[in-house]
Amino acid sequence: KDDKLDGLQASWYENGHKRWEAIWKDGKPISAESWKPNGEECDMTYIDEDGNGVVVSYKNNGTESYRDTYKDGERVD
Repeated sequence: KDDKLDGLQASWYENGHKRWEAIWKDGKPISAESWKPNGEECDMTYIDEDGNGVVVSYKNNGTESYRDTYKDGERVD
């Protein structure tokens, strides 16, 4: 919307399990969840409604791909 992310965004692993899901508003994340390739929820990923938190993503082999920290909806790392 207006060239900014707005709404639900999701990604899946090759095996069909969901990789991550985020909700964006005006280009800033307001919630996020992520899962490991085996379907287990990542307990480290969390974004609060103010856009503060951490998002962890995993490679198909289960190793960590990246970890992003957000403050006030902006990536800070």
